[in-house]
Amino acid sequence: MNQPPLMSPGTFLAIWFATLFGTIAVALIVWRVERRPLFKPRFPDRELEESWCSGMSTSGLMGAMGWANNCLWIVLARDTLHAGVHFPFSLFLPRFLIGFDVHIPVSAIRAVDKETSFLKGTRLKVTYERPGSLPGVVRTERLELRPRGDRLFEELRARVAERSTTRATR
Repeated sequence: MNQPPLMSPGTFLAIWFATLFGTIAVALIVWRVERRPLFKPRFPDRELEESWCSGMSTSGLMGAMGWANNCLWIVLARDTLHAGVHFPFSLFLPRFLIGFDVHIPVSAIRAVDKETSFLKGTRLKVTYERPGSLPGVVRTERLELRPRGDRLFEELRARVAERSTTRATR
């Protein structure tokens, strides 16, 4: 008994393309509603910039389980560490899920550590504080980055040390 196919190849392709473009359209609308840039913003006071890095943020819903592999940009500006996801990954990785698109003032950074392991390689762990949802509550978050070189680690560690000595002398 020979049955006809459930769907013709032309119908399948039409549904597939409609789903793809519909998903992209919804993602673009969400980005516009949130007023977030689609591509990496320009930082006029940037001092160090790395692209196509890996990392993880504990501030997202996925927390430590969500590792962004080779799709992050990192910018160290005069007073702030910025990290975000490159386009087109930024369309499909919302901020609440993986916790990127972070802007951390250097004054909020509490520790900068370098950790090396056989399986994960060399990672830069940045521990910082940010205001919680309730007044007077401070949350401690962690950002793990795998930059291409050691320059980011050295710069951040020097700035945190400089800030802590400045705060201690006051």
